[in-house]
Amino acid sequence: MKVIILEGNTLGYGFVRSLGIMNIRSTVLYNSRTEMARMSKYVEESFKCPAFSDYYNLSRFLINKKGIWKGALLLPTNDPQIECLAKYKEELSKHFIVPIPDYQTVKLFLDKKETYTIAGKAGIQYPFTIYPEYISDVKKHYNKINYPVMIKPRERHKFYNIFGRKLFIANNKKELINKLGICFTGNLNVMITEIIPGPDTNLYSYNFYIDRNRKELAGICQQKLRQAPPNFGVGRVTKTVANQEIVKLSTQLLKYLPGFYGSGNIEFKLDLRDNTYKLMEMNGRPILQNRLFTKAGVNFPYILYQDWVNNESVKTSNYTKELYWINLCDDLCYSLFNQANENYNISEYLKPYIKNSIFALESISDPMPMVYFWVSNIAKIYNFVVNKEYKMNFY
Repeated sequence: MKVIILEGNTLGYGFVRSLGIMNIRSTVLYNSRTEMARMSKYVEESFKCPAFSDYYNLSRFLINKKGIWKGALLLPTNDPQIECLAKYKEELSKHFIVPIPDYQTVKLFLDKKETYTIAGKAGIQYPFTIYPEYISDVKKHYNKINYPVMIKPRERHKFYNIFGRKLFIANNKKELINKLGICFTGNLNVMITEIIPGPDTNLYSYNFYIDRNRKELAGICQQKLRQAPPNFGVGRVTKTVANQEIVKLSTQLLKYLPGFYGSGNIEFKLDLRDNTYKLMEMNGRPILQNRLFTKAGVNFPYILYQDWVNNESVKTSNYTKELYWINLCDDLCYSLFNQANENYNISEYLKPYIKNSIFALESISDPMPMVYFWVSNIAKIYNFVVNKEYKMNFY
């Protein structure tokens, strides 16, 4: 069975490796020459395709390949690809295996307003949030806003495509109005949300797989240790942990998503002000650290493959705890040049490297993606070191 992975960056490479070690080779679709997964020994072929944000032309590209890829399993790796496949699922399903829910269910994950609405129904706490449509909407809430606050997109992938970042921080009323104006000019739906205080280590997530019969086959907990950039980025160093409270809250939330199946991720932050976990976000897809989960004993891409291709349930209940995942490039750059904002000592920085760990890209058994990544990003790394422009996140 042909497997087509829609993206060749770090997340896509995790898919490639996780399937490759199970003797399943992949075809990778990519947009940029810097997408290193296509260099893996586990990839049989790769094709440049229309932009993943260009849903119509991406769907036409796939339809035009229906003759040679008939019956192939399509594996989206990020929000744009998932939204594209969901929008054109009815047509694509005539020619391919499309292992994602219907569009209305997908939107519950993509639109964070929908996510928080479901959380409220489920009795899950989340940060104080406002959903302004106009500047005038904010004026009604001035007395409720405690600065600084985050201005976050309701649909993260659309915001990131325009600004190259996940969010804005507003430290006062003037900054809030100015940055909201920028967002509204770009026709973006955004939300104003409080910042839950505390270090990155207070962030935990539950990662899971639900099969087509709505049965959960696997779950694993992860703790973030360091982010890129710190406080408001993606995990650059994480580890597997046991956290029954996170499992309980996630299970409670999933009861209100009866139409969902596939891989997912629910992230919480421990709020030390009241010692409760607050919902941060929910993703209807695997996340960047899926190679970590595979190493720990929960191979989400393979579980999905068996579910959809062979109609077999691979149930996994145990996994290795205290296994670390390191995005080496991000961690080296931020650890060396952003120490003042993190307050870690040397032993805390080094601990993941001397413990049981796995790197995002670096691998002796499959070295070409690693080599290709570092060579392709020399200019970006130099700019980071010289100009202190904290915009790494090469995923």
